[in-house]
Amino acid sequence: MGSNLFFTGLSGAGKSTLIQQALQMVCIWPAGFRTIRVYDDHDKVCAYVVSDVRSPELAVRFMTRDEGEEWRRDDLLFCRVALDALEQAEAFDVILMDEIGGKELLNVPFRQRIIEILESPIPCIGVLKDRSGMERQIQKPDPDNDTYREAYEQLRTFLEKSSNSTFLTVTKHNREAMFTTAVSFLKKISI
Repeated sequence: MGSNLFFTGLSGAGKSTLIQQALQMVCIWPAGFRTIRVYDDHDKVCAYVVSDVRSPELAVRFMTRDEGEEWRRDDLLFCRVALDALEQAEAFDVILMDEIGGKELLNVPFRQRIIEILESPIPCIGVLKDRSGMERQIQKPDPDNDTYREAYEQLRTFLEKSSNSTFLTVTKHNREAMFTTAVSFLKKISI
């Protein structure tokens, strides 16, 4: 297994949850960022926040919608928070990137920082949006859709082919096995 472990899979498969549980089990507190769903009174997702894992009180909503409306997304805000969270990340034992693969990949400094970290010797664990999630983001006509798809595919290919990375798909059926894989990966770091 390489020094990076990334999961992909359908929304709701439990990718982020299994990473959080594995980090808690091994007692590792990473540097980096995570995205969190916010639910309304009807248990529907109404927003996403991005948070520096070491300063969760500074979490910001970068994606919101009211019932029946289109999503409003601020990718620059996402990138600012995520880049701030990654500022001194190499000083820590492990870096968390949960989740990448949205249109924030159009931000060149953000994309470059992700690759820089993935090529570093510092272990990284995270989630890459699956292809169906990427395809949902380009359903609306947008002049950036082709550039976004290309950036997504480049990052995905990098994770799939890099000898430094292990890239696995989480399903509801293999979630426990993937949790065990995450725990094993993190235990090697904590030794």
